Amino acid sequence: PFALQILGDAHSELGQHQAARRAYAEAVSLRRPTVPDSLELANSLWHLGRSERALDDLPRAREHLCEAVAVLDRQRWRWSGERNDHFELNRRTAPIYRDCARAELEAGHPQAAFDRLEHGRARVLLEQMGLRRTELLDSLPDDLRRTLREAASDPTRRPAAQQAVAAIAPAIAATLYPQPPGYPELRAQMEPGSAALGFVRF
Repeated sequence: PFALQILGDAHSELGQHQAARRAYAEAVSLRRPTVPDSLELANSLWHLGRSERALDDLPRAREHLCEAVAVLDRQRWRWSGERNDHFELNRRTAPIYRDCARAELEAGHPQAAFDRLEHGRARVLLEQMGLRRTELLDSLPDDLRRTLREAASDPTRRPAAQQAVAAIAPAIAATLYPQPPGYPELRAQMEPGSAALGFVRF
């Protein structure tokens, strides 16, 4: 898959988007069963979506760009327990969230586009508040840490594990596994006729 990724990048730089699409699509097909919910798969999906956008295949581009975001969101469960370099990870993956939001907007889904960007922005803020993740996890009981390690490799156990952390240490759960509100919740808190303006600087 790595060689296919490099091949796709070379075709893309030359403006050969159809060839790039084929290379990225093959990389995705190989990475799905071998490294699911990984940064590598998200990256291949993102590049595949960008090549499809260049070919004006906007429905497929949106599908793959936003699938890349879904992969990253699932991967964040592992980040919460295994990585402290969230600032660098967020910086590297921000374009993936941005491209998905753009695709949603172009498809006529402004609320979905807002949620993509706002969830990413709010999640980054909350994660920066909990940079010392190892210390937070070490403060949990041994059996709960073991439950979290098992949930990292088994997605079906994650909701129950997250609820267990929230029951014992809600502040730690909110920091490790942030759940930003969506557009309806935020809009309900705003005065009629008001507007919100935000920006992200990279």
